[in-house]
Amino acid sequence: GAGAYCSGMASKNYNSFPECAEVMLESDGSFRLIRRRQTLDQILQNEV
Repeated sequence: GAGAYCSGMASKNYNSFPECAEVMLESDGSFRLIRRRQTLDQILQNEV
């Protein structure tokens, strides 16, 4: 586990920082992308 550093505890777009990508470590040692990083367009959609 990642403790307080997991995405559920992240400040969403704090100071317009994007959400990072997330990967999962599979049992065979490979990695799988489970969430893409946020794009600039997605961040700007939340700006007023």
